[in-house]
Amino acid sequence: RVKGVGAGLAEVKVVLPTSSSSLLITVLPYKLNVFGLDVQVVTGLSVSSSGSSSLQGPQDRLVLDVVFEQAFDFEGVRGTVLTAAVFGDGSRMTLDGQDGLLYRSADNHTVGVSGAVVTAVGTGAG
Repeated sequence: RVKGVGAGLAEVKVVLPTSSSSLLITVLPYKLNVFGLDVQVVTGLSVSSSGSSSLQGPQDRLVLDVVFEQAFDFEGVRGTVLTAAVFGDGSRMTLDGQDGLLYRSADNHTVGVSGAVVTAVGTGAG
């Protein structure tokens, strides 16, 4: 985790024995208000490639098509809850349990919750 302590631009570097990477982070001099939350339950994921899969070097790119499935049709189906805060400027930030996010079921006889995993346990809405 990285915490901004003042407005400005900082470079964060991660150096490992075999590689390194860096990321520029901008801390704004004002607060952004959360405009809303984007919450989705993903029950499946399919990934396909629309181009060549023979990558020759670090500059080569591979285009992947990713499709999230949201079929919560019958008892026993499990899904993962993905949540993002949407700010007033349109930017987004993924939220999870480390940010203090908690998920609860409105009806434990319909939807069971364990962390960010939800399971259909009965008919109805929860």
